[in-house]
Amino acid sequence: MSTGKLQAGVEPSVLLCVGHEHWLRARLIDQLKQRTLAAGFEETDFVRLEASAQTPAILEAISTAPFSAARGPASGGGSGRRLVVIGQWPEIGPTVVPWLAAYLDDPNLKACVVLCADRFEGREGRLPSVWNRPRIVRVVSCQSPEPRLWVLEQARELGKRVHPAAADLL
Repeated sequence: MSTGKLQAGVEPSVLLCVGHEHWLRARLIDQLKQRTLAAGFEETDFVRLEASAQTPAILEAISTAPFSAARGPASGGGSGRRLVVIGQWPEIGPTVVPWLAAYLDDPNLKACVVLCADRFEGREGRLPSVWNRPRIVRVVSCQSPEPRLWVLEQARELGKRVHPAAADLL
């Protein structure tokens, strides 16, 4: 499980953002938008739904091809994938999102579905085994990392160096 950032490679069909840090979630979604959506297609290929959305509306959003892909290859350009962000649930699990297990059997490869929640349901607080599909599902923690490590990571991403002692003081 990574913390608030995407790893290199193709985005999974389903991304679970679990944690209380809304700023990490916003940063992650911005990264996904940059990597997934083509310029000019943000309005058509990005869908945000509330956790209270009804299952038919969710399934329609995640099963629809990206607008640019629906226009056909002759149109040129376009996103190639639709980004659908759903949430924020206090807890997420099979009883909260009953449609997800069936969706994982036949996911729309032209969509990246992001489900946002504060925590997994149940005492274990981890990915339900029915959703454990490594090639399809990825979990990203939206919990604050240790401040020292976060400062060092941010500096590295910006191409800067911070002395570890200075990071300790921040």
